[in-house]
Parts: sequence; structure tokens; C-alpha cells
Amino acid sequence: MCGIAGMLGTTDLDINKMSDLIAHRGPDGSGLFVDETDSISLAHRRLAIIDPEQGKQPMITHDGRFVIIFNGEIYNYKTLKQELEKAGHVFYSNSDTEVILLGYSEYDTEILNKLQGMFAFAIWDTSKKELFIARDRIGIKPLFYRLTYNGLAFASEMKALLGGVRELNLGALANYLQLGFRTAPETLFSGVMELPPASWMRYKLGYEKLVLNKYWDKESFFANKLTIEDNAHNLRDALNKASISHLISDVPLGFWLSGGLDSSIILSCVKNQIPPESRTAFTLAYGLDNDETPYAKHMAEEAGVNWHLFNQDLSQAKNILEDLIWHLEEPLPNITAVTSFFLANKTNKYTKVVLIGEGSDELFAGYPTYIPFTGPWRFFPPTLKSWAMEKSYLFPSKEEWISLSGALLKPTIKKVDFNTMPNNLDSALKFDISYELVQSQLARIDRLTMAHGIEARVPFLDHKVVEMALQIPSGQKRRGNQTKIILREAFKKALPEKIINRPKYGKKGTQGITQYFFDNVIHGLIKNSLSITRINELGYFDAEQIHKLLKRPTPSYYQKAKKQKTIYFLVLFDLWHRIFIEKESKYGAIH
Repeated sequence: MCGIAGMLGTTDLDINKMSDLIAHRGPDGSGLFVDETDSISLAHRRLAIIDPEQGKQPMITHDGRFVIIFNGEIYNYKTLKQELEKAGHVFYSNSDTEVILLGYSEYDTEILNKLQGMFAFAIWDTSKKELFIARDRIGIKPLFYRLTYNGLAFASEMKALLGGVRELNLGALANYLQLGFRTAPETLFSGVMELPPASWMRYKLGYEKLVLNKYWDKESFFANKLTIEDNAHNLRDALNKASISHLISDVPLGFWLSGGLDSSIILSCVKNQIPPESRTAFTLAYGLDNDETPYAKHMAEEAGVNWHLFNQDLSQAKNILEDLIWHLEEPLPNITAVTSFFLANKTNKYTKVVLIGEGSDELFAGYPTYIPFTGPWRFFPPTLKSWAMEKSYLFPSKEEWISLSGALLKPTIKKVDFNTMPNNLDSALKFDISYELVQSQLARIDRLTMAHGIEARVPFLDHKVVEMALQIPSGQKRRGNQTKIILREAFKKALPEKIINRPKYGKKGTQGITQYFFDNVIHGLIKNSLSITRINELGYFDAEQIHKLLKRPTPSYYQKAKKQKTIYFLVLFDLWHRIFIEKESKYGAIH
């Protein structure tokens, strides 16, 4: 795992400063390729995981034609290396980077269909004077870019692309307030775009045209007609293979173990592949009600791992908010971001690589938000469904969110079109895989682990597992309050009954953490961030409507949670604006 940055043509950026801004992603080394004649610069910051000695970047083919910078891991690189050697290629390292490099020289864009892993990379063709950039199928690894009048700049993180002038993208602001995340390719920074998952692009100076293509599409997979027993057997086999493939490393690795179903499944898949003395798992606990620690401890004992429990005072989150937003680059209103930051900070004292259970909820319908699309809910007329959801802690209706965002944002800001929102479970899952998973969950995991020099691997999002999940009928995933049915069926013999049959941590667990965080961290920031003076100074929101929101009564838990989430976002947005647009924070000198 690493950080990459580069530019071709004329920009207002400096490649050395770009590299410095992503230095935290690669504490083990740095490299630079500059050709002033062709106006190309490539920078790399390395976290050495595979072939620490020979895998340095930028890497150049022996004939000097291709130059690569790469962020990620390719889990089938040894198989591809053998294939390329049979085709006559000679390797000078044991790294996956060289496999991509020579694979591109042999197969061009077809190499992308052969790669199993998470990746974002750029290859400069010195012969064609052409820059090729690609990103993995799911979007595990980030890649952002910015076009100028006569040039292109790109990087693993947005902060490296900002330059001196900062403007807010108002369309992305509406997405954040209404959805809780943005929708790619736009970002909160005007002019900075995100390369979508499963995409590649080419850019050539003089043509003033960016060619962008998709090489994989989740919409090409449809529900099969297999029984739940057959699908469970196939899923278990695929996830076992994926998890084992994710163990490839030349440095020690560990596991993030929450005690939930997902992280426990990943550990169960690989525990027999690792010597007992090398099995290491990490858990973070706040000591609040409904703590998952007993489940994590039970699973750690069952798996025979060296278990590290870190006890954390959640009130200390107020001391890391600025760092949190700096690394996230976005005001994500998600309490799990705080947990990821704390846990990564403590984990990096033990290992560089962790396997985690991210992605399962979106693939197998684990969230409460999917209830309206399952069981008798799907037959409710819209008005009755909205009423029922308001009375329970489920999912805000479209009308509610439109009303909320329309009231808080100034009328001149364009709102999200909710006519395109999902209306059944399959479309809801695909929507979340495309947007919420990538722009919220994976963005959080990548930025906050890399902030501490940690590589997080996500076996659930191996593309073969994802393809299989997309073909499992939604009725085998969720029925009403029954969650992840197919997963529980697949691993019922591999996990302790205490783990396999436990409910999702969900409302009862996160309610205490979220409430404590709001009361002890966010509440103290409201006066400065949401004062009438500050709101008018920002100029994006209606100050009167925001103060009505602050005074609005919340008789139900759902109404209270919705109100607090909105306030949470507004406060984080204010901090984000101060850091990135106004440059008022401790990071001002870095800007």
C-alpha cells in the first residue's frame, strides 16, 4: 500500500509538494520520476509490504519504455508472473508492481481483467507520450484527478491536487447533506474529480481530451436460481479462497476483530493458515453500554489468536477531530471514523497489514435501512411506509430528506434528484455498493488506516466474492429482521453459536457511542460552528432554518438520531471548511 501522485503538462502544482502531502501513506520510502522534455512527473510514497528491497518505485521496464507508480496489492501476482515469464518476459524483482508493469506491456488494458486485488496505478508510455491510469473494480483504492487548460494532475488523496485556490462544489454539498456522502465522480472541491471504480483513463498532451472507459460492470450479474444450500456452499468456498489469498505478505499481518459476524468470518477462514504464534487480532473498546468486547474475546479464544484489547476514552475524540478531517478530506458524519482512527493509531505499533470485515453489509443486506425493501414492507403504499418508518428507527423517507435539505440549504443550491433512488432491495444494494460503500466506508478505511501507515485488506470485496454475491437472490440475504441469511448459512459450522446467531450490533450498540460522542464532543462545537454569524459568513445555509432545527423537539429515537446526524454533519462541514477552504487550522502551513 502506498501513495501516488503525478502530473502531465502545465499545472499550478509542484510534484515535490504533492509527494509531501501524501507522505503519511508511505513512510518506508519515496521515489520520483521527472522528464522535463515530456512535462511528466511521477511521485511515489511507499509502505513496503511485498519485496521490500526490489519493489521500489517509480519502476521502469528494462527497455525504458514504461514507467509505473502503483498503490495497492495484487493477490494473484505470482500466477500472473509465471504466465508472463512463459510469454518471454524477464523479471528483476519479486514484486506485484513489476507484474502490472510487464502485464500492461503485454496485454494493454486487458491486464485489468486479470488482476485480483485492490489497486490504483499510473503508467507513462515514453514512446506514445501517453499516460494510463486505472482503478480496481470495487473502488477499494482511491484515485483523484484534476484537469487544467493544458495538463492533468492526479493523486491518491485530494489534498495533493488543491493548489492555492479553493472553491466548494455546491452540488457535492447537497449530496452530503441529503445522503451522508457524495456521489462520484464529483468531490467537494470544485475541479477535483474521482476516477470511478472499475475504470481506466488515458491522457495525451496536445489532444486536450481525456479518454475514460469502464472495464467491469456490476449490472452484468443477475440473480441465479440455486438453492440457499448451494449458494451457501459456493459462497463459503469463494470467501475462504479470497481470504487466504489476502494473506500474501512479506511482513507480519493481523486482524481487526469487532466480535461481529463479518470480522469473525474472515478470521475463521484463515486461522488454520497462520501459525498460532503469528495470529494477532486487535479490538477497540470504549467501555460504554452494549460493548462488543465479550464477543470479540470469545472469538479470539476460539481462534487461538494473540488478542490485543485497546481501551479508549471516547471523550478524547475532541482532540483528534482536526486530524480526522484532514485525513478524511471530507466531513463524513459517521461515528465509525473515530473508531477507525483510534484503532489504526494503536495497531501500527504491531503490524503494517490488517484484514477487516468491511463490505459485507452492502453485499448481504446487513443494515436496518434495507428493511423497507423486504418482507411485508415492500407491499406498503408510500404514505403508509413513510408513517411506519417515522415511528420506528429505520430509514428516512425521500420526502423527509428532501424537506430537510431543502430547508437548510439556500434555494440557489441544486438538490439531489430522489426520483432515481432505489425502490427494491436489489437496487438498494447496488446503489450502496456504488456510492455509500465507496465514498463513505472505503474512503474512511483507506484514509484513516493510511494516516497511520496501515494497509487494510477487505476479503469480502474480492471481486470474485462480489460477483457471487450479486448473483445470490435477495430473498437469501434478508427477510424482514433476518439479516445476512446466506452468510449465516455458509458459516454456521465454522463459527461459535454465540457469534453466528447474535444480532447486528446496530442500534443498541451505536446509540450509546453516538450519543456519548454527540454530548461530549460535538455539542461543545455547536455554538461556534452554527452561530447565525458563522452560518451567514459561510453563505451556503439558511441560518433561520438551522436554528429551527436546533430547537426542534425530538419525541422519538429516530427523530433524535436524524437531528443529531444533521447537526453532526453541519459541525464537521464547518471544521472541514476552516481546514481546507479557509486554511485556518494547524495544517495551514502545509497548504
